[in-house]
Amino acid sequence: PPLAYLTTVICFDTEGWNADSSKLTEVGFNRFFAESVRQIEPGLWGEGILRKASFYHARIAENSHLQTRSGTKGDPTSNRFGRTRFLSSKEACIALEEFFAVRTADGQGICPVVILGHALGGDIEKLWRLLGFDPNRLGNVVKEIDTQQIVRDMGFWIARDQVGLQRIIFTLGFEYRDAHTASNDAAMTLIAAVLLVLPGNGSSEEKKLQEVVDEIERLSQGDTWDHGS
Repeated sequence: PPLAYLTTVICFDTEGWNADSSKLTEVGFNRFFAESVRQIEPGLWGEGILRKASFYHARIAENSHLQTRSGTKGDPTSNRFGRTRFLSSKEACIALEEFFAVRTADGQGICPVVILGHALGGDIEKLWRLLGFDPNRLGNVVKEIDTQQIVRDMGFWIARDQVGLQRIIFTLGFEYRDAHTASNDAAMTLIAAVLLVLPGNGSSEEKKLQEVVDEIERLSQGDTWDHGS
């Protein structure tokens, strides 16, 4: 349907202070537009799709002074995907509203949104409880996709317990670097999701998966946005 071509896919992750998770410290997200990938070849390892994504890393200004506890994972200064901006909670809400409320070309409505994440329910809950942002407020979210469900649908994971993002990435065969930093985890989630739904798409003889991941990381440094400072 024509409306499906207007869909925005938004993948996000949140991180709280590892000494007190009720203090939100980061939001990382990336997005691509369905129209931008509709008529392209996915490419090896889904590179064609991944190149269409833009990556963003927001540190919550009022909590940015909180230091990561020694010996634990998660360092907001170790972001790899997109440029880091410092936003107040209010500014972060405004930015997210804008990313979720892309107008249609005729200006008569807003584009449908598909939300992607890993253990997505927890991140949606934290956005609302700790930031005051409700992704469903505008009524244009048409689907929520969780990599924990994708792996089950694809027969990749059949155990009763839920699989962690690190396990998925390890099995797919690329590096999980600087984990528990919001934009890094959001990027890893997007890459994993693309790989999971494009089985057999890559060929290590032509281009290694890690080379594609590294290239997407490099390109993401050119993604700019003007919220915060």
